[in-house]
Amino acid sequence: MSFVEMSAKKSTEKRTLIRFISNKSLRMKLYGIEPMDPPDFKLKRYQREQSKSIGVELTRVINPSLKMHEAAQDTVVEIARTLFRKEYNLQLEVFVEFSTSEFALDPKSIKKLATKLYELVDSVVKNNTGWRFRVESEEINNIQEFHRITIINDTDQNFENWQPFGAFVVPVIDLEWIGNIIKRKEVKIKTYPEAFDEKWLVLATNFGHQSSHFDFGKLKIEFRDSPFDKIYLYKDREDEIIKLK
Repeated sequence: MSFVEMSAKKSTEKRTLIRFISNKSLRMKLYGIEPMDPPDFKLKRYQREQSKSIGVELTRVINPSLKMHEAAQDTVVEIARTLFRKEYNLQLEVFVEFSTSEFALDPKSIKKLATKLYELVDSVVKNNTGWRFRVESEEINNIQEFHRITIINDTDQNFENWQPFGAFVVPVIDLEWIGNIIKRKEVKIKTYPEAFDEKWLVLATNFGHQSSHFDFGKLKIEFRDSPFDKIYLYKDREDEIIKLK
């Protein structure tokens, strides 16, 4: 299938992929990104003045046991971002540290909390109209669900990113678990509808949530027998790439 409707999940994956391929260490010269299924994306690359196609599997490495409440946090932030975009044509970075992951998960409560978040961001923007700013609010009065909100308007970067964020203990990565994720992605290669000059697997981590943060230590595992031509670990917040193959 060469055309895939851009779902919210696919749009999020595309933003992550764009950050990944923009990393200077890759020295990528692209002229196209096409969503597919499978693989997740097709890249069209110029290399040594020749056109090459790259099939990319992109997966977020996430601890599923922590995902339910984090998904609710994601929804709160995304609704607030949507409300903001209806009123403003302005690119912001907004990092939201919730006071707790335990809050009501019903749609009405989530919408109410998202509206509070939008109103907070809206008030900061109105108070700083025409200025480049970084505003950080801690222990926000009368809104116990939020501990800290950081709002950045960097006009030079023109970059939008709204996401939950927080401090937490980072666990050491389970290498066997990572290996199993890679094996599951390898199985999909046989279902690709076309041939590619190269097949890549990108394992993306570190998005601000506890479930996506891991201590990789001195990671030296290699997957020489993998049918993927290249395997990358991409730490999103740090914009750091670790090559596994």
